[in-house]
Amino acid sequence: MSIKQRIEFKATDNERGINCAAFDLGTNSGISVLSRGVIECQLLECINRKGRKHKPDDHPGYRYQQFADYLEHFFQHYQLGCVFYEEAGTFRNVTTARVPYGMRALLLAAASRAQVSVVGVNVQTLKKYATGSARADKYEMISYAARRFGILESAINHDQADSLALLSYGISTTYGREVLC
Repeated sequence: MSIKQRIEFKATDNERGINCAAFDLGTNSGISVLSRGVIECQLLECINRKGRKHKPDDHPGYRYQQFADYLEHFFQHYQLGCVFYEEAGTFRNVTTARVPYGMRALLLAAASRAQVSVVGVNVQTLKKYATGSARADKYEMISYAARRFGILESAINHDQADSLALLSYGISTTYGREVLC
């Protein structure tokens, strides 16, 4: 597991005082955190290496253990009021579904231990909120996140854009504040 990218920027006045996080789970996970008036967006890569005998990172459960360790540290570091995660819909096959669902289970367990409330948001609901269309593509989501948070489109990838859109959705609905562009 490695943090491939981390960007930080100031929250707006409406967002100050809110402490929450948003997770777009997968092999590459976008994680956005609003805490202490700063929004931090990370790109976390959790992969298993293949073809190397007798190495710890070749075990099928390695990515999950690394993610569980990350979450333990994450919830100790941030004092959060709520965590939002993207509820993945359907997948092409069982193999592609394993990683997000396994990571979701770890996220729910870690949030439970930290006594942080958790809210799942359907993918289509998130896309409709961000772009007006439940069938928005990755580039439309990147464009929304860049416009909403005042960053360059080239500074984030689609996983980070989804987590930033999810953070915006969570703030506007759960906290009763509409903070759109």
